[in-house]
Amino acid sequence: MNLFILVKTFPLIFLAIFFYIPVAKLVFAVDELSSRSYLESLLSIVRTPYYLDVIRFTLFQATVSTILVLLTAMPCCYVLSKYEFPGKSIILALLTVPFIMPPIVLVIALLVFLGPQNPFLNAVRQHINFSSFETNGSFLLILIAHVIFEFSIVVRLVSNFWANLNRNIYEVASVLGASPSKIFFNVTLPVLKPAIIAASSLVFMFTFTSFGVILILGGGFFSTIETEIYYSTFKYLDLSIAVSFSFIQIIFTTFILLIYSVFQSRANKTLKLAKGERRYTRIKSKKDFIQVLLFLITIVIIMSPYLFLLIRSFLLDGSFTFESYKSLFININDSYFFLSPLKAVANSVLFGTLTVLFSVPLGICVSYYLSKGKSKYKSLIDSFYMSTLGISSVVLGLALLTGLHTSFIDFRTTWVPLVVAHILISYPFVVRIILPTLNSIGPNLTGSAISLGASPWSLFSRLELPILSKSILVSAVFSFAISMGEFGASLLISRPEHSTIPVHIYRYLSQPGQTNFEHALAMSGILMVMAMMSFIFIEKLRYRGWGDF
Repeated sequence: MNLFILVKTFPLIFLAIFFYIPVAKLVFAVDELSSRSYLESLLSIVRTPYYLDVIRFTLFQATVSTILVLLTAMPCCYVLSKYEFPGKSIILALLTVPFIMPPIVLVIALLVFLGPQNPFLNAVRQHINFSSFETNGSFLLILIAHVIFEFSIVVRLVSNFWANLNRNIYEVASVLGASPSKIFFNVTLPVLKPAIIAASSLVFMFTFTSFGVILILGGGFFSTIETEIYYSTFKYLDLSIAVSFSFIQIIFTTFILLIYSVFQSRANKTLKLAKGERRYTRIKSKKDFIQVLLFLITIVIIMSPYLFLLIRSFLLDGSFTFESYKSLFININDSYFFLSPLKAVANSVLFGTLTVLFSVPLGICVSYYLSKGKSKYKSLIDSFYMSTLGISSVVLGLALLTGLHTSFIDFRTTWVPLVVAHILISYPFVVRIILPTLNSIGPNLTGSAISLGASPWSLFSRLELPILSKSILVSAVFSFAISMGEFGASLLISRPEHSTIPVHIYRYLSQPGQTNFEHALAMSGILMVMAMMSFIFIEKLRYRGWGDF
């Protein structure tokens, strides 16, 4: 089979079977069971002031969150792109951990960090006499959570792009008499603009579709489109409203993904023209030291809830102990439904491995098609393949549960829908890691191989695949980490015997008692350590920072 036809058809067949057909079956099934049509449901949403307020708040909180993330992350991007200092790769690895951790862990981290057992905050409260945050219904806390959660997106995309720019453009501007501020605003910022807009669009999309953070920290006072889909499905049992809201959400996210695809493509073209040898500056002057120090302080602030959660998981009654971890494996109440944490970890590892085995080939095919395709609608095609990120996790879970069964076999009682959900969520990140590396392979190199008689298969296996090998390995680890931390769809789809670490954490939190809370902290600590190890491994393998993540 022709290589190009294979890479074009395989993703389309996979997405048709496991994504578009199940979603379509859900839509038609709801339409047949509902007493009103989707048009009536959409009109009901438009005519209801409460629903309009939900849409307005969704846009407002996503906009404010995006601005705050940019203001916080851009100075850090500058430091990471300019300076070389010890522990830099470990810091980059730690920064990515919050992005793949389930929102439930972020909420726990914030609750623990802002709680009465944090000695630092207690000391601050005593000296400046301010009241503690409300942990429910706090818009400020929602914004803080979004900044922590999305911070690494801007840092990853913009700093990698910035670091790979040719330093000669700054030197030429400096020789011509331009001041540092003029160089930044007239030279650097215009070159960075595509990467900044691409990163901003991704941050906006993830905050626009935020679920766990709004659901828990919103406390019922704040609701977004995503949480309203959840309420309509499980609280009000109105699936027609839920699917109609999902349709509205998909329209917004498709537009956002199109913006991302357009500007990310421009960023890659700009990088091709501007890239040069990466040259980092060592810390020499007092100014360099202050800039790096401020960067490290920012990182400590961003990571402090997670770091305090990890420390807190080893504390019991003020004493350092492993008791919370040891008691995880004891069925205290002799419950029939007890599931060992080892089983949850084994499930997460198994499902993560299966996710990698499918998401990486799928991502390679999509990347190859986007890189080699000649269509003038490449940005539209790119956003089409990224569309699995834009659908509500609630709707995705329901679609897979209702759509993955035939007269011959019913997958709903197996782990298949869970793994499929993880693949659909993780493979776009594989594309974003592999595609820039594939685009960096110059046409002269491939042209020479073709002129020497290399077939498309030989060209891919003997030339392109070795170049892509590190990016493929990085994408595999990233896909595995995404699967390990996936929460929204897993909560809806997983059966008790297929419980993953994030679902296990949620079930501990849903049960009363301090012991269950301590167990949730311990399980969160296990997941954090696994994520940290994964991303430290990624940073050791990454070549010149290539790849959006």
